[in-house]
Amino acid sequence: MKQLATKTGLLHRYLALLVVMLSLFLTTGSALAEEPPHHPVNFTLYYPVGTNQNADISTNFRLSLIYGRVGEVRGLDINTGVSVVQRDFRGVQGTLLYSQVYGSFGGLAMTGLVNNFQTDMSGVQISGLVNVTRGHMTGFQYASLFNYVEGGLSGAQLSSVFNSNQGEGGFLQLASVANINEGDFNGAQIGGVNLTSGWITGFQLGLANTAFRVHGVQAGIVNMTKEARGVQIGALNLAAQNEGMPLGLVNIDEASGDVDWIVAGSNLAMVSTGVRTTVNRWYSVLSVGYGDQQGDVEESAFLAWNYGRVFPLGRTWNLDIDLGFVHIIPEHQDDPELNDRLHFAVQARALAEVQLGKTVAVFAGGGVSSIYSEYSSSAKQETEPHVVLGVSLF
Repeated sequence: MKQLATKTGLLHRYLALLVVMLSLFLTTGSALAEEPPHHPVNFTLYYPVGTNQNADISTNFRLSLIYGRVGEVRGLDINTGVSVVQRDFRGVQGTLLYSQVYGSFGGLAMTGLVNNFQTDMSGVQISGLVNVTRGHMTGFQYASLFNYVEGGLSGAQLSSVFNSNQGEGGFLQLASVANINEGDFNGAQIGGVNLTSGWITGFQLGLANTAFRVHGVQAGIVNMTKEARGVQIGALNLAAQNEGMPLGLVNIDEASGDVDWIVAGSNLAMVSTGVRTTVNRWYSVLSVGYGDQQGDVEESAFLAWNYGRVFPLGRTWNLDIDLGFVHIIPEHQDDPELNDRLHFAVQARALAEVQLGKTVAVFAGGGVSSIYSEYSSSAKQETEPHVVLGVSLF
């Protein structure tokens, strides 16, 4: 009985193994049967009018005139109208009007109007109007109108108008109007308006720049971020929290910055008033003034910008050291001997400031002013001592 049971068990095992082998054979045979045919060369007028009527074929060379459709290309693809590749593409493609690839793309694509790739792309996309990659792009995109990547960028986008990346990005976005990156970005955004919704590690250069966090440089007329670690260079620098250096006319740090109103008199401008913004002990003074005490025409207006650093000397005392530029606008005079031309001065100052209360401080000090007679290479220059006395409020 034991021998019979043993033989029965072995029979069951052999039958099970036979079933598995048969299943594998049938599956392999089915897969081989479903493998699309390969045509090394394909010519198409308007699919299916051509050397092939099967849209699933793979090919190494294709020439289509109006509309071509194949399954896969590995080689050279030339199309004078519209091209569709249903699976992967590896090679070089030249299309006059519109190219669409449903699988992954690797190589070079040059299209007169639109490239529309549905998954990942590695290589170069060049289009007369628009490039679209709905997967991840590794390489380079150029379009005269618009570049769009949906799955992340590792490379460069160059457009005459607009670039957009919906994932994390790097290394370069360059456009005349706008660059948009929806995730973190490592590298450079250069354009009219630059937007990164995550971290940017690198720099943004444009008329207006905005990022969730900046670890690097923002340079533009207006710079905005929630958290800055680096340098902001612009007319207006805004940050919820700035741990770096803002270099601008007006600098705002919502977390710990200060904004003061100042009124001062000096031996250059009789009276001046303006706003002082301070971030991380870096301060900027933007002011207007009246009454020229050094030039030929006393009835003159002043526009001045001073930028410097606060050095604490004690609990209520500070030493402020700055450099400044002053634009001087004299009233027109009929006397040709008087200098009523637009001219300027550059300054270096050291001011002692004492806090008298929570909202009031007084400052006094001096330095030098180099006054130029006009804006020209032949301008005469005079260097005079500079004395300042003023008060800051708020």
